[in-house]
Amino acid sequence: MDIDDMICVAGSEMKKFHFFANCIGPDECMKSLQWIATIESNHKQN
Repeated sequence: MDIDDMICVAGSEMKKFHFFANCIGPDECMKSLQWIATIESNHKQN
């Protein structure tokens, strides 16, 4: 497993974490989801 695979796995775990454990408010959720989407789109481009 290389670092890109680890980032992808971490991204999916982060989604679960934010949806089920740590949704403080809509703004925080959106920031987190945008950050995850950025990582995932960067990963797909490489």
